[in-house]
This record gives sequence, structure tokens and C-alpha cells, in this order.
Amino acid sequence: MENIGNLIKNMGQNKNNPQTRLINNITANQYKSLVDIVGNKIVRQINPTATYIIDDTNREALNQLYYYLIGSEKFQGDLYKGIMLVGGFGSGKTTLIKIFSEIYGYLNNRIFSCISAIQLSEIIKQEFDEENPKGHISYYEKRPLIIDEVGREAKKVMVYGTEYFPMRYLITMRYNSKGFTLGTTNFKLETLSSKEMYGEYVGERLLEMFNFIEVNGGSRRK
Repeated sequence: MENIGNLIKNMGQNKNNPQTRLINNITANQYKSLVDIVGNKIVRQINPTATYIIDDTNREALNQLYYYLIGSEKFQGDLYKGIMLVGGFGSGKTTLIKIFSEIYGYLNNRIFSCISAIQLSEIIKQEFDEENPKGHISYYEKRPLIIDEVGREAKKVMVYGTEYFPMRYLITMRYNSKGFTLGTTNFKLETLSSKEMYGEYVGERLLEMFNFIEVNGGSRRK
């Protein structure tokens, strides 16, 4: 997009920190312009007349993502972890994480893959290989990744009579590879760590991998 290209030309160079997170020189006004451009592009893929709206429900999350992007002390978390947006159904967290991933990608020459957690079970079933029981999930081991709707997938699948746990595989692989990971979920960490979900072991991995940022408000799907 030409407007994004023009904005980025005027921004400073990236600085690498010791753990490969990229810190960006970008002003608040430049960030706001990028959010408007990318946000409108994303929402108009669904509704050509839509406008991406910044209001009291998403403003604080957007501010925190900006502080994270520039490596500011105002960020209320760990700059070396990824981001997990937490919110109710339709709260706009998927759109928000896609906006952030595109901005981060434009600034740092990275492309994020995106996978819905609900897809994981089908990937394992369709791509199953006895010598590679994780199936096609291994494709997502290291690349920059968005995991959408964490917690809404089937927790286990049966393949030829054997139980497999798709999200546990994926989270463990991402944790071990230290891949830069973003995500969205309807559930707080305490719920994700419960026996009914992933258990304490995976819950601890999620805590080590992600900053959990809340997106407030009800559904925007009206």
C-alpha cells in the first residue's frame, strides 16, 4: 500500500535487542495513521463501506501495543514475550491482532501466518503421518504466527485409535522454538490452565510466552 510505504520511509531504523525482538522508531501519530490505514483495509474486506473505529473499548489495548512496538517502559508487561489479546465474542480482538501483525510486519520485513485454533484438529486428521504424528502443525513451528481463538478447538482428536492434543503440540513447539507468537482468546489464563482446558503445564508455557492484554466491550458485530 503506497500510503504505508510513504510513512515507513520516514521512520527510523530498527534496533535489535539481545532476544531478537525488534524495537521500532515510530511516533504516536505515525502509529495512529498506520492503524487507520490497516484497520480500514481489514474491515473493508468484509464490508466495503465499513470504517475501523477506535473508541474506549479498544483504545487502551492499542496504546499498549504501541508501547510494545517501540519498547517503552509504559508497556505493562514483558517486552520479550508475545501478545495474547483476551476478550468476549465479537469484541474486535482478531481484527486488532491482525492490524498489529501487519504494522509489525511492514516495519520489520516479516510475514505472519495465521491459523484458527479450530483448524488444528482437521490439520492433524488430514495430514497424519505415522512418522510425524504432529502432522502439518510442524509447518507452524518457527515462523511468525497468529493463533486465533485459542481454547475454542477440540482439545483432543482420535487418529487411528490414538489420542492427540493439537494445541498442546503447537504451544510446546512454539515454546521450544521461541517463535514470535501472537494470539487471541475468549478465556483468561486461569481458565486456559484448568484441567478442562490445557492443564497447568501448558498454562505455565502460555504465561512464559505471552503478555495477556484485555480488549473490553461487547460485540462489534452489529
